[in-house]
Amino acid sequence: MLAASEFVVGSLADATDLCLVIPRTQYESLVLVSVGTAIVLEGGHEFVCFPSAGNASWKGVIIPEIKIEVDETAMFDAENWNLPPGAMVRRGAELVMVARDDRGFSRAIQCPIVTGLPRCRDNFAAGFARWQVVIGRGQERRILKVIDISKAA
Repeated sequence: MLAASEFVVGSLADATDLCLVIPRTQYESLVLVSVGTAIVLEGGHEFVCFPSAGNASWKGVIIPEIKIEVDETAMFDAENWNLPPGAMVRRGAELVMVARDDRGFSRAIQCPIVTGLPRCRDNFAAGFARWQVVIGRGQERRILKVIDISKAA
């Protein structure tokens, strides 16, 4: 459950920073928004990314102040560039998500999710096939969504 103070209702244009937009109807989609990019997390357009800035067409319940947690037991070597869509990758000073381009191509894009992290050694990376979106801390912490692309393989 969500407290009334933990969300707003709006469009992707209203989504700032790292947030989760949950659908209100069957015609809306679960979307992760970060750094001006929206990534669909389920359904027929799973892991497709597109610009979120100024987008008033996509609507839903916006949950800000979320965190991404990665499962260290579902880790893989992500130093190559042939990475599966939906994977989280820690490289450089970022946590990025591998997504598909929204232009209909199968091209994979690495979308920044969290920036400004302590820098990893150059050319080193770790990928995560399982990760989750959480809100709150301590006793108030709740899991909002779990992504597990290892089951798709």
